[in-house]
Amino acid sequence: MNLRLSCFFALSLLAFGFNRHSANAQENENWVPDSIKSTVTELLKKYEFYHNSLSSDSDPDKEISFIRLFANPKILVLSDFAGDSAISKISIQDYSASIIENFPKGVTVRLLFSSLMIGKPHFDRNDRYILKARITQSKTGISSGKVLTSTRTVLFRIAFTWTGDKATDFEIYGIDEAPVQQNVFGIEAGPGLSVLTNSDIAGDDRFGLMYRPGYQASFQYSHYFNAHWGLSAGIRYGRIGSVLTLDSIDPYQGFNPGFSDVVFSNRLWQISIPMLLSWQYRFNNRWGAYADAGPMVSVRLFETQQVSGFSESRGKILDNIISDPGWISEMNRFSVNICLDAGLLLRINPTIQMGAGIGINHGLTSLDHGIHYNYEVARYLGQFNPLWGSDKATIARSAALKLRLTFTLKNESER
Repeated sequence: MNLRLSCFFALSLLAFGFNRHSANAQENENWVPDSIKSTVTELLKKYEFYHNSLSSDSDPDKEISFIRLFANPKILVLSDFAGDSAISKISIQDYSASIIENFPKGVTVRLLFSSLMIGKPHFDRNDRYILKARITQSKTGISSGKVLTSTRTVLFRIAFTWTGDKATDFEIYGIDEAPVQQNVFGIEAGPGLSVLTNSDIAGDDRFGLMYRPGYQASFQYSHYFNAHWGLSAGIRYGRIGSVLTLDSIDPYQGFNPGFSDVVFSNRLWQISIPMLLSWQYRFNNRWGAYADAGPMVSVRLFETQQVSGFSESRGKILDNIISDPGWISEMNRFSVNICLDAGLLLRINPTIQMGAGIGINHGLTSLDHGIHYNYEVARYLGQFNPLWGSDKATIARSAALKLRLTFTLKNESER
């Protein structure tokens, strides 16, 4: 028993010592940043030179030399030289063949070495380390008589071997699009339609609900953590409302008000604060799409109500036929909505984008207190607007056509 424990203890110490030695070897290497940077720069210059040598009539040895800069022919790189297509990743072997096939005179690559940023090497396996080199790359080529261009910040993944006192055997281990973090400020505005409704009214054939024109204007800030996802918040100002019609106010207990074609008109002005999950996607260098979704808290600022109807005794339409001075006190000042925006974006330059889309809002909480009136009596005698007297919740629904203008103040992919 003691022998077993002793062996286990000894093996544990050996394992601990080995792991500690490996950790120290991985974390405490005496890196020489200037030396590594100069070697990486030399490798990237070779990449630039051999890439620009590829064409339909180039020496096959140039293509072989180009591919040999990479760890193996299956290493994946960005296929973004066709500026009007979506970005994809293909093997360096297929990439080279595609350039020779589709660009007879080749694709010219320019690396902006003043933008080169090299990250700290990280241990991979055995004696190999991998670092990331961030640099701005532009490409220009002619395919089928059309000039195609692409400019973006890319990440070269570069592998090398550490021999204990120096780094050797540098080779490219992949080319990726650099992670993008954006701070975007945007304004948008547009017309819309809205309706105020509740289930009591929607289920009653006597009533008819019609959408009413409105508008919305907003300012929004978005922070994108990568090329696609981010969070947004802002402030919106707009007008919503609806038109509710009633065929007639029927007699009750012998009393006939004598009103038909009754119209209840409501308008609300409100300010809203959305908190959204944002998504964006680029089809190519110019066109993209966006979508925002999340909750929105709205505060009612102003309101109007007008009720008109045809007077059978006077033979004309009269306004303000229902006196309901307490209707505002029956409303909630705050409401919660869920909103969804989606549309297309056109990139004007690296800073400015223009877009158009639709926005949909759906109420989650009631606009009124849900006071339980004697609804049957109130409906026929016309004591108040049915929207604010129903047992059920009155909610708002709206849709708007929006024009969007955004400004990117910080875009790491363009630095």
